[in-house]
Amino acid sequence: MINDIFVIKPRVYAGKQSLEKLTEIQGTKACIVSDQIMEKLGYLGQAVDLLQSQGISTAVFTGVKPDPDVKIVAEALQVYWESGADVLVAMGGGSVIDTAKGVLYFARQYAQEKNAPFVKPLFVAIPSTSGTGSEVTDFSVITMEGDKICIVDDFIAPDIAILDSTCIKHVPNKVVVDTDPCAGGLCLH
Repeated sequence: MINDIFVIKPRVYAGKQSLEKLTEIQGTKACIVSDQIMEKLGYLGQAVDLLQSQGISTAVFTGVKPDPDVKIVAEALQVYWESGADVLVAMGGGSVIDTAKGVLYFARQYAQEKNAPFVKPLFVAIPSTSGTGSEVTDFSVITMEGDKICIVDDFIAPDIAILDSTCIKHVPNKVVVDTDPCAGGLCLH
């Protein structure tokens, strides 16, 4: 009897300028979950422009902070609900992607409690860092009352991951790849 299953879900687009894949997204309204850094660097504006060039209206939430708590997820969820989005885009680091996953998880939970239908929006993850792997996984870490809660659910895995190398070229200097002689591999400082 087989008890283990391994699923790789997201379609991954990688390479310089792969952000342009947003012009191939099917939908009418997008909710973008991001942070102020992606906005300041101009990547968020690029994503909005690419989606709007395809006739997809956008609503944006940029309030994500590191180690997002349920309050941040609730604020992002409110923007998502008000937008009526059929596309959810997470653009930023692991905290941003975890927040968007939390939005999906709690939106579905709420619908189930109300016996209401819930259709998962197309979920696109665009990481701005390398290392968390959140863009291809089905788990999220959210903080609640100081405790980190791990949500694991196939439903929250992104449908598409866009790994555009231009989105990580402004990684802060404190995040550098270095050889760690003790571990014999790579580490982030």
